[in-house]
Amino acid sequence: LELVSGMDEELSSCLQCLRFFHGEMFFSEAELRFVMSSLSAAPMADRKLFFEECLRCRRRERKEWADTPVARLFVEESEWDRLRPRALIAQVKANLAATLSYTSKKRSEQSKLQEVQLAAIERGDEEAAAVQEVKIAELESELSQYPGDMREAFDRFDVDGDGLLSRSELTGFFKAFGARPSAADITG
Repeated sequence: LELVSGMDEELSSCLQCLRFFHGEMFFSEAELRFVMSSLSAAPMADRKLFFEECLRCRRRERKEWADTPVARLFVEESEWDRLRPRALIAQVKANLAATLSYTSKKRSEQSKLQEVQLAAIERGDEEAAAVQEVKIAELESELSQYPGDMREAFDRFDVDGDGLLSRSELTGFFKAFGARPSAADITG
């Protein structure tokens, strides 16, 4: 009976490791223990690099794993309670950077449109200048929906202007940049 039980555990460990190699991110507590046991000899940094490479090679649709159970394989147990907040912050940071990059490109596009409009005005082509003016106005309208820089992003959510984000302001900030914090995530 012990031999069968030992074989079952070994088989379970192998199956969970295959899921890990496949880039799976969601494991139950028991499944995660099997993977941890099997990978215990590998340094955590190596585990993380290996997993990220597996994700890259498998071309997984979801590449964000920091808020999933698999993240526990890459940090000490004492850090587990910090994984979710770190994942939320990383998500907001990435989305904010993408937003600022997008607005920067749009502002560059706006500048080029203004140059084209100015050239049309200089050569007396009022129709072309009017067309450019409409495009510029549309871009200005679109850009007004986005923050121009990090400070503006913060200030938009600092409703009371005290230089700090309250719980509700922070929740709004996170949600605006793609994170979905729970009430337990935003404490204090």
